[in-house]
Amino acid sequence: MMVGYKSSPLRPFVTPALRSMPIHPWPHLLKRVKKGQCLLGLDVGSKTIGVAVCDPEFKQSSPLLTIQRKKLADDLAALAALIAERNAGGLVIGLPLNMDDSEGTSAKKIKLFAQQILEAKNIFSNEPHISFYDERLTTSTMQDFLTEEIGLRHKRRAEVIDKLAAHSILQSALEDYAKLK
Repeated sequence: MMVGYKSSPLRPFVTPALRSMPIHPWPHLLKRVKKGQCLLGLDVGSKTIGVAVCDPEFKQSSPLLTIQRKKLADDLAALAALIAERNAGGLVIGLPLNMDDSEGTSAKKIKLFAQQILEAKNIFSNEPHISFYDERLTTSTMQDFLTEEIGLRHKRRAEVIDKLAAHSILQSALEDYAKLK
């Protein structure tokens, strides 16, 4: 499912403060991923982290799970375990830009979380490579879909919305990559 974009979703979301970190513009991240590894897509929120996974050929994304956020160390440990379990070589993190392409408070929080991932070298067996991907309206689009098209009630919708939003982010990125081939 593609979410509408005012600007190119391939735009590198790297500010000067992040240039020193291993954060790569999409799809340059794929050059860093070893053969046989997959990607994890993340929809990072204040209460949960939705996670999706793709195949090693970077063709298809699937919703995986939702991590209930606790302390930062617990969140990073859960993420590190998933990276190891799934043999993930990179993370595609949804970046919630404003409709005018500016970065608001939410985008800054996501970038801080990415920085915290990179600084947690003692948790991750190997440094994960990260790319941001424009995720404007992803969660609200999924919420509308689950409510109007599927008819899920609030409680059940809340259980699946974040991993589906992560799936939408990762799948959109993979579809854009396929167009470049």
